[in-house]
Amino acid sequence: MHLPKMSKPLPETTTETTNNILLSGNFDKFSDDEKLKRFLHKNPDAHIYTALGKKWGSVKDLECAKWIYEKLLIVNPTAVEPNWVDWSNDIRLLRTQVLGDLVDNPHKEICRRFKIANMDSFWKDNIRCPAKLRKHWDRFHSTTNNKPTSSEIDWHSTGWAGGTV
Repeated sequence: MHLPKMSKPLPETTTETTNNILLSGNFDKFSDDEKLKRFLHKNPDAHIYTALGKKWGSVKDLECAKWIYEKLLIVNPTAVEPNWVDWSNDIRLLRTQVLGDLVDNPHKEICRRFKIANMDSFWKDNIRCPAKLRKHWDRFHSTTNNKPTSSEIDWHSTGWAGGTV
């Protein structure tokens, strides 16, 4: 039997790779301290995190979360201070899973979008935290993209007439 030639040779398996594979399956056998050390080694930009690293965010994720909370207080002055780890984690997930490489400055885009939501009569009641912004991102983005940020009706607009007026 003749096998086709491969364009690139297969990479050699190293002990390190094998150990990582074996260890990842036995993660529960490690102490909490060891789990945290491994988490921090794997995620060096983690600034705020839960005890075992299940939820976490970077410095910029936390700054973005705090900015969102400040804007939320404008709409709802009695808003309870959030769990910063949860909010930072949601910002991180929005940044990495939803935005990815689509924008140069994802934190700025997240803040910009939250500001738009805060000024919209419908969205300000539906998006009050990063988790809801993430949940409604596609629908919110499509309904508000390239629209004025004001929720006020322009009674003098003739745009509805399609050039007939």
